[in-house]
Parts: sequence; C-alpha cells; structure tokens
Amino acid sequence: RAGCAAAECHGGATGRGGFKLSLFATNPRADYEAITQELGGRRVDFANPPQSLVLRKPTRLMKHKGGRVIEPDSEFHRAVESWIRDGAPFSRGEGGELTELEMTVRKTSSGGRSFVNAVFRRANRDSQVRDVTRLARFESTDERVASVNQDGLVSIAGPGQAWIIARYGTLSARFPILEPFGGVAGPSVAEAGAPGHPWRKELAELGIGPVPEAGPYRLLRRLYIDLTGRPPAPNEIAGFLKHPPSERVSRTAQELLASDEFSARLARHLWEWFEVPLPEDDLTHTGERNARLREEVR
Repeated sequence: RAGCAAAECHGGATGRGGFKLSLFATNPRADYEAITQELGGRRVDFANPPQSLVLRKPTRLMKHKGGRVIEPDSEFHRAVESWIRDGAPFSRGEGGELTELEMTVRKTSSGGRSFVNAVFRRANRDSQVRDVTRLARFESTDERVASVNQDGLVSIAGPGQAWIIARYGTLSARFPILEPFGGVAGPSVAEAGAPGHPWRKELAELGIGPVPEAGPYRLLRRLYIDLTGRPPAPNEIAGFLKHPPSERVSRTAQELLASDEFSARLARHLWEWFEVPLPEDDLTHTGERNARLREEVR
C-alpha cells in the first residue's frame, strides 16, 4: 500500500538501494525472502522489532531516498511491527488463495467512497470474502477528473472519465467515474448499427452530443486513408458520388475491404503488432512470405 513495489521504487527492474521487490508485489514469496532473508536477514530485527530497517527506512527514522511513506505508530506500522514480533511468518492461518478483487464506489455529494472486497478460495471449503479496503492501494487514471486518497475517498475534480484502481496482493480492480460536462447536446445523428450503441450511451452520460455528420468528400477521404492508407483518386471520387447517398459509405467500404490494398495494409499491421521479423528484401511486406497472410485476411 505504501507504493514500495511500484516501478519507480523497489519494484523497478533493478530495485532501489540494493533492495528489489517484485513489480506491484506479484511474487509474494520472492518479496518475503527479500525482506526476511536477504543480506543475512538484516531488514528485520526480531530482538527489537521497532528497530527493523523495514520500519525505520519507510518512516524516515533513518535516511531513505524514497522519503516517508509510512507514518510512525500508524495502523500499517503497528501491523508490520506485530508481524515481526510474531516471527515474520509467510502466512497466518488458513487464508486461502486470493482469486478475485471486487470494488465499488458509493457516490457522495463531493465524490465517493471506495469499498474493496477480496475473495479467497480455501481448500475443500467455500470461498471467503474479506473487506480489505484499509489494506488496498488506490490510484486514479486521471486526477483532473477524480482523485482518491489512500482511505478510498474519491473527490471529483472536473468533468470527464477516469478509473479508480485498487490494488491488493497480486490483483487489481477498477471502477469507472463519469462526470458530465454539462454542455448543450449536439444534433441527433442516426446510428449506423449496434456497434454505435455503447459509444452513444457513454457520450450521453458525459453530456456530449455527436458532431454533425461529415460531408461526402470527408467521409470518402477517411474511408480510403483508414482502409488503404492513401487518399482517393479522382476516378474513385466520381465512382463514390455515383452511388445513392444512403449507400455510398457502405458500398465503398465493402469494395475497399475486398481489395488487395486493404489485405496488404492489414497484413502489414499484423506483422508489426505481433513483431514478426521480415527478411531484409521484403520490408515493404509484398514478398512471398507475406502473401499467405494477405490471402488469409481477405
């Protein structure tokens, strides 16, 4: 929760100050060994738990480049100290395997309050649900819209969309925050099909209306650049305008999707997305090695 396992801290590829944790605590066993066993176990002091490095450094009672991330005598501090007094066990009792993280945000007049439940699967027994709100770490994807403190309290900062993310153990959960812009909705535009429903619904929740429909030349240019990577030629513009207005986009899209240009463009994207190496003499993706993929995507 203190953020020690973040990429910019001890969770980085090489750790910090000779202390390495797994990124976002995804390997609890390795983290446990790093804390309790590395360097002869110098990070925990069983004889005098409050003097343990794992407590003194994050509380800034001794030099720590990461600053103070744990308050002395806080609940978190007391929990770690108690853990060391008990012999720093890897686990306590039958906790079970952490399988799911559930998160909700209950809205308030100024924002909201987060609640996080962890689901543990126990051998030969029903799953156990435990409230871990006080142990989870919270963050916002866009603090210009909503911020969240480490108690899970959400504060709305402005209009837009953000996600509140909770991390606990090796899992994370998220909850959407939609704050309307409150502007005047734009002109109504007929939906072309089912894929537009979620988009229109989200725009409505944000208080944003769609812009007016683009003119025929702009639509045609977008179709060609998106599907072939080039603008339309004069004869292709003329062919587009010959179609009935209600069928121009759909018929042109069908023609382009069946073209060799689209197959080559999509195949090139697939090669790049999956990082497939190409021979030096086929950097244009037109050689025999690419022919089969071009045929498959037709």
